[in-house]
Amino acid sequence: MRVLWRLQWERLDARGLGMKRFVQACGLALILTGCSTGVVPAGPQTYMISTTEVGLTNGGRAKAAAYQKADAWCRQRGLVMVPMTVDQHPARPFGRYGGAELKFKALKPGDPEISTIKVVERMDD
Repeated sequence: MRVLWRLQWERLDARGLGMKRFVQACGLALILTGCSTGVVPAGPQTYMISTTEVGLTNGGRAKAAAYQKADAWCRQRGLVMVPMTVDQHPARPFGRYGGAELKFKALKPGDPEISTIKVVERMDD
C-alpha cells in the first residue's frame, strides 16, 4: 500500500500537480456534483426520481434537477410530466446532503387527468 501511494505521489509530482492540488480538485468536483437515482416505477403511470446535491444547500438545485430529469424522461417517450409530490430536504452538517424526491405521473398529451392533479410540496426542517 505504501509503495502504491508513493508511486502515485511521485507520478503526480512529476506532472507538476502536487498532491495538495490534486486533493483540492477532487474536493471541488465533489462539491459541484450531485446524484440521481434515475426514474423508477412507483405505480400505474406513476414514477419517482430522487436527486441529491453535495454541500450545505437547501435542496433547491436537487429539486430543479429532479423536475428537469423527469420532464426530459417523459418528453423522450412523447408523454407529459405531471408532478404529484415533491419532498425537499436541506443539507445538515455532518448529517446528510441536500436533496429532493419527485413523484410524478407520465400521461399522454390531452389526458383529462393532467388538469386534476394538484402538486403537494413538502420541505423537511
